[in-house]
Amino acid sequence: MAFFLIKVTFRDVRLIDEAYNNNYDMACVQKNFDDNAFIRMERESSLLFYIQSFLFLMGLDAVIRQYMPQIKLVAFMSILIALFGFTQIAETKIKTDQFNNKCGQSQPLDPSYFTNDVPNIIMTSSLVCFLVYLTFKMNKEFGGLIYKKIGTDKKMQKMFKTRLSFIMLYKANGFFILFLFVPTLALVISCIRNFDKYGKITLAFSVLHVIFSGVALRVLFLAGRSVKKENTVRLQQFIRTWGFVSIDWIILFAVCYMRGVIGPFFITFFGMREYVGQEMYNRKLQSFVPVIKVYDNEHIPSSLEKPAPVAIIDRSNDFNDTKEFKNQDSYIDNA
Repeated sequence: MAFFLIKVTFRDVRLIDEAYNNNYDMACVQKNFDDNAFIRMERESSLLFYIQSFLFLMGLDAVIRQYMPQIKLVAFMSILIALFGFTQIAETKIKTDQFNNKCGQSQPLDPSYFTNDVPNIIMTSSLVCFLVYLTFKMNKEFGGLIYKKIGTDKKMQKMFKTRLSFIMLYKANGFFILFLFVPTLALVISCIRNFDKYGKITLAFSVLHVIFSGVALRVLFLAGRSVKKENTVRLQQFIRTWGFVSIDWIILFAVCYMRGVIGPFFITFFGMREYVGQEMYNRKLQSFVPVIKVYDNEHIPSSLEKPAPVAIIDRSNDFNDTKEFKNQDSYIDNA
């Protein structure tokens, strides 16, 4: 898949080469090339590669830790990527037809131009179908097994699921913050190239964004540790600080609107970061839940384990005979 994505990334270079080989009017090609969406699609294909790499790591972590909400998110994002690929094929065909109508002389562009897009979409769609099937199977296996270990208490099951959702959003938000450094760098470079006109805001923008991004990463760090240790003080710091971090969204939106850099593509991904952060905020009151640690009946808490309520599970083969005890001397681990 990475092979196809890398080749799709250089779609614009192949377009110009093929137009030159077919004796197109290069002045016309260059003029229309500046007005079309191929440069944007090149950036989109490049960033899709990073997103899929993140989804692979996130999916691997979810399988190892048996985090079903995280596994479902990976499947859902993969479906969106496959659908997005089909829209790129349609957009590529439309733009190629426009070149043929405006700049073509004797021969239209060869249909083999799509030999990189179509295989990539076929492979992506096949992997998505397989991933959805695995998600269904793992949900059936992991979900039932975990809930049997937790017990039949519906409230406990809901609390456990909410906590896993918070952890999933925490990881996704951290990814979006780091991910957005790439288009942000492109935005700063664009301002530097036009220093006479935009140079005055370049330094201020760079400093502000670095400050806000640093605060956002710090807030995420606090949120992660607060969930791990169930620290209400740090969670309150996360709640108070996230509104301040959201100002960064307003700054970047205003700059992108004035400069027209990267366009709705950039805004969409930054909006996703803000949405994920808001979802974390909405779940703040439900995040401090007992984390189910599966202990044998014979487990003896050490002197280093922190006192907290925890379910002690009888790990016999008969899950119907599950026993639950409230133990104030046991340790809560972070799933």
